[in-house]
Amino acid sequence: MTPDEILIALTRTSKVVPRDALHAATLHREALTPRLLARLAEVVANPKLLEDDPDLQLPFYAMYLLAGWRESQAHPLLLGFLRLPGEQALDLSCDIVTEDMSRM
Repeated sequence: MTPDEILIALTRTSKVVPRDALHAATLHREALTPRLLARLAEVVANPKLLEDDPDLQLPFYAMYLLAGWRESQAHPLLLGFLRLPGEQALDLSCDIVTEDMSRM
């Protein structure tokens, strides 16, 4: 898969986890890292994007991939997501905040 195909596969909610795209993402880590960081930064700056599009999954896959790659530039973005006003981070991410964020 190309980086563009990977991003497309990870963008929307699917009934199955896009394992092929996640594996391919690791192979294209260098090309995808800046794009995943940008997408995550965009959502932190404008969380309404997630409110307006509940099927949008790319920012969450970005969180997992960047954390797994130990990408240091993702750390302030993850903190920014957690600092969204009120319960917004929890409401937008469902179980990610309570189940996985501590490992990220």
